[in-house]
Amino acid sequence: MMKNDPIAEKIRKVLSHYQLGELVNYSQNQRGYVNLSFAIQIQKNGEVTPYFLRQYKLGITEDELLFEHSLINRVYEIGKPRVARVYPSREGKTYVVEDSLADISQPAFYAIFDFLPGEDKYTWVNPHCTPLEIQQSARALAEFHQAVWDFQPRGSRREPPIAGLLKPMKINLHACLSQTRLHKFNEVIRPYQSFLDHKIEDLAEFFHSLDDQALPQLIIHCDYHPGNLKFQDERVVGLFDFDWSKKDYRIFDIALSLFYFFTEWE
Repeated sequence: MMKNDPIAEKIRKVLSHYQLGELVNYSQNQRGYVNLSFAIQIQKNGEVTPYFLRQYKLGITEDELLFEHSLINRVYEIGKPRVARVYPSREGKTYVVEDSLADISQPAFYAIFDFLPGEDKYTWVNPHCTPLEIQQSARALAEFHQAVWDFQPRGSRREPPIAGLLKPMKINLHACLSQTRLHKFNEVIRPYQSFLDHKIEDLAEFFHSLDDQALPQLIIHCDYHPGNLKFQDERVVGLFDFDWSKKDYRIFDIALSLFYFFTEWE
């Protein structure tokens, strides 16, 4: 099975760093846009167990992986909300470095996680969750914030907090609007350019005026939406995708979640 399959061979090479067993099968997860991910089945002592294998985007740093993985394992230890633990390699690290699974002659970081139970019911577009799913999702976000409120992770996230992104956001917006090849983008955004500029300036002034105690800061998920949750009987049974997590204003996590859960994209 899977003979002469280059992807299977590369997955086996990654698995050689672990003591989890032998590869039986794999299937690529088509939902992600940033990383390359696979559901894999591994056999050990006659028992087949599902896992989740992720090849991280090229360019991510070791410090960022240490940050993400120490955060995940902290929440896993607390037990609420349920997350997929990261498995240590034979070398004792939560990641390994091997050749990329894509057609790129460049090494990449890999990690292996538990395969969370439950149903992938939604993406981040038009989720239309039930009232109970919304209530349970709010509870899971609160549980996550409670689990990490005093946590000091290893490593660090390279991306600045939201207040530090405002100036680059404005620069990038103007740069995009100046490119003629982005005419569809320009048609939609240009009428709102002045409005957006003023909103960015207002936000920058607001953040600058805050003292350190004005808004609670802790590690936030920063991508909390129904597509990053697993449901069973309208209850949240898993939270995943901590790629964008960083220390920032707690209210930003809540506001971004409200946007994701209740925006209509029609």
